Amino acid sequence: MLRGRSRRDRIRVQASRTRFRVMLALLVVTSAALMNYYVVREILVVLALLAAAFLTLLLFSVALLLSQEGLVWAVLWAKSGVTRFARFARLIPEAPDLAKTISEAKH
Repeated sequence: MLRGRSRRDRIRVQASRTRFRVMLALLVVTSAALMNYYVVREILVVLALLAAAFLTLLLFSVALLLSQEGLVWAVLWAKSGVTRFARFARLIPEAPDLAKTISEAKH
């Protein structure tokens, strides 16, 4: 295929083919590396988001466990406050019915 040309032309054609093959190989390798880079980057982003979600869940669960005793004390305090108020309300005499008093005053 290169027989009718001079030696210089044949070397030039072979060199240009070799350069083309090297550039094509570099393009394939670089695109694969870049694709791999983007895939790795996306995986790292997803892992970071998952770690943030799990960390938030862990913090809320620890806060719930730590505040559980406080919640129990708050419920007990509120319950005792309601019972104290109910006992105190029984000691107060009932107020007279104003509607009944006004209707009796008219007659």
